[in-house]
Amino acid sequence: MSNALRSTIVITVIWLILFTVGGWYVYYKQVEDLEQVKEKESEALAEFQEMQVLVDSLPELKTKLAKVKEEWHQRKKVLPAHEDSKISYNYFNWLGAQTGSPLMYDFQILAEDPDAEIPNRTYKLTGDDSFANLFSFIYFLEHYSLLYEIESITIANAKSMDHLPEDMRRALELNGVGSFINSTRVISDPVSEKKFVVRPGYVPGFMTVSDIDTKMSFNIWPRNSEEVSFSMLVKAYYGASSSLSMDQAPLVVPPPPELINPFYPLLLEDLPKNTHGLLEVDSAKLQAVTYDTAFITDQTGNLIALQVGDEVYLGYLVSIDPKKSECVFALDLGGIKTDFTLGINFDENRSGKK
Repeated sequence: MSNALRSTIVITVIWLILFTVGGWYVYYKQVEDLEQVKEKESEALAEFQEMQVLVDSLPELKTKLAKVKEEWHQRKKVLPAHEDSKISYNYFNWLGAQTGSPLMYDFQILAEDPDAEIPNRTYKLTGDDSFANLFSFIYFLEHYSLLYEIESITIANAKSMDHLPEDMRRALELNGVGSFINSTRVISDPVSEKKFVVRPGYVPGFMTVSDIDTKMSFNIWPRNSEEVSFSMLVKAYYGASSSLSMDQAPLVVPPPPELINPFYPLLLEDLPKNTHGLLEVDSAKLQAVTYDTAFITDQTGNLIALQVGDEVYLGYLVSIDPKKSECVFALDLGGIKTDFTLGINFDENRSGKK
């Protein structure tokens, strides 16, 4: 075999090997790699498209975030991270004093459920106070920001002196409870001959009465006042994440609306006693008037001078008319509001008409 033929055979074999290996690599190996590349390319393209959607939605997300932040900042109720009975007690006192006179109540921790979906603690508030004060407390508890829920409440007419010993109650009733509100006095019970000291209370309208012998003291209020007894369960919620902002927009709460006390009669069966010796207009005689003063003889025969706004029994002097020689009083006759005109009768020197 010549060298030329041998070389041709070797070269042919080499080319066959190259074509075989090259064909396997191109038609099998590269196809597999190409499929993997195409798959990765598809995944990268999908991720890119998702990212593009997010990028495109960024302005909308920023708008929504700003809106949520504003709503969070403007929220009406705040859920604290923790609950502290001292904070709740001080908060209730603050709410009860919003109208000027603090709410009188006893404070008790009743139960706690830290494992509830929204952790909470229940407080019990019981006391005696005016219906207006109680209504104001409930109103402000509802409208101010901390999240409390009145779970239940009972309200009834307050029986101001039913808890007193019989002789003490009798002494107060015989002497007229209302006359002791602004001064300290000693009264006595004619049956037991016991003596009691009555002092003004810390809260306007309330009193403290003490037995001189036993030193026992009781807090009471005037029987004709608009007092109610109440008992309520108030649930305090907590458990907010400490990472959330507690910032809140300034909250402006309008004063509570005026309303009629449903636990106080619109019309009284008996008018309150004239314990302060005020002028009783139906027994008075108008003697003279000037442009700002009315000179009147009262029920005891004493001459007194009154000006517009001065208090009389069951009402006030509201106007003076020197031309007509008369004055007008606005009276509240146990729920019946009326004007009483008192004039000078120059023949009999008295005149009264309703």
